[in-house]
Amino acid sequence: MTDTFNVIDEKWIPVTLLDGTYSELSLSEVFEKAHKVRTLAGEMPTQDASTLRFLLAVTYAVVLRQGENGEQGPVLDKADAIDRWEGYWTRGSFDAKVFSEYLEKYRDRFDLFGEDRPFYQYNIPKGTEYAAKKLVGDLDESGNKVQMFSYLSGAEKDRISPAEATRWLIHLIGYDDKSLKPVNKVPGGPKLDSSKIGWLGSLGLVNLRGQNLFETIMLNLVLTDRYGEPYLEGKAVWELDVPILTERRSIPIPRNPLELLTVPSRRVKLLASDGMVTGYIEYVGDMFFESCSSVEHMTMWEQNKEKDWVPMTHGDPSKAIWRDYSSLLVKGMDRMEPGVIWWYSELAERGVVPKGGATICLTGVNYDKHQSSKVSVFNDSMSVNSSLLSSLGEDWNNRISGLLTITEKCSKNMRSFVKGILIACGEDQKSPTFWDKVDSYMAPLYPALDMPFRSWLASIDPEVSD
Repeated sequence: MTDTFNVIDEKWIPVTLLDGTYSELSLSEVFEKAHKVRTLAGEMPTQDASTLRFLLAVTYAVVLRQGENGEQGPVLDKADAIDRWEGYWTRGSFDAKVFSEYLEKYRDRFDLFGEDRPFYQYNIPKGTEYAAKKLVGDLDESGNKVQMFSYLSGAEKDRISPAEATRWLIHLIGYDDKSLKPVNKVPGGPKLDSSKIGWLGSLGLVNLRGQNLFETIMLNLVLTDRYGEPYLEGKAVWELDVPILTERRSIPIPRNPLELLTVPSRRVKLLASDGMVTGYIEYVGDMFFESCSSVEHMTMWEQNKEKDWVPMTHGDPSKAIWRDYSSLLVKGMDRMEPGVIWWYSELAERGVVPKGGATICLTGVNYDKHQSSKVSVFNDSMSVNSSLLSSLGEDWNNRISGLLTITEKCSKNMRSFVKGILIACGEDQKSPTFWDKVDSYMAPLYPALDMPFRSWLASIDPEVSD
């Protein structure tokens, strides 16, 4: 009997329910029960981020083409987009029947072990082959790099369940490093483009978290570009009639969230035996080399030296999210707030979303200097009054940003002071351990500020605070 694992029906998405209990849901169950789920609960923050993006893609596929009342057709303009979004939001839950009908159209393409169109995979004839343990994102082992501490050991690393493989497959496509070598290069043929890390790896990924998973998905569902223009027609990767197998294919900038959220940066084929995943083969897939700031809404943006907009990452895992407050909420000539923040502001201006607390989350990966392996993962969140995300908060946001600038200057001055004290005490500045000593004295500063700053930030209400 041929192995089958259809992600529409099979349980593979880990969640925490509103009562605090853990569960695993199928894709159809997620949309049926999203309002009863507190949050995704995968093995790593980056896995939850990639899963959320996948769920967003399915939601876009439905919402961009159909209103809450069943009317068919694309979003016409900004006003229509907000009305359509409000219609779904007001209901308080997804219409499971509508999502089920959509998924059924592509049922055969959601089977992890499907013969013709396996889920999120390609029937590639060859590629770089890896064992199953390399697929696991928090293990990420290869023959010459062994993870010393992991929840998996021994034979468990060599065979992983279809449910776990599904989660890590989506994660791999989003966050893979650039260590892959070309496999289809023809001797004497054209030179293939250089590899790039998975698209999510290049982002300091920002999302808004609601009271439940339904709200979280909706709060990150932006129905126009940041200029208020409706999206051009687009297709998710599973909607394409013919799969494209080209290695290292340069593509135009995705102009629709369906294309961006499901861009196949890696072409992967899982290898299975007796219903378990034992390994996979892959090579670099689609890449784009220009900014897509009008469509990518889940990151901060800054201008580089060439005045091109590039995603901002969060390079220091020890740096709390509030230290990036200016990039998140303050507009500037050389930076743009994440699209999810801009969209929330638009909704708030029209009274579509309720006043109260808003939670901003930031997830990122740090790679080594060659981007050939992952070094660390960052995840943090902060709670603010939702009014800070609207025009009401502009004055306060500037004040907060100014205070953080002063804090950073004080930190630099303190660092210079510590340096001077150490030198006065006879320490040699040229010693290889000198700056380590400076860092050790400075280390308690921001942890000491963390909780007081978060508490103060959460207490600010632009409508009543002086």
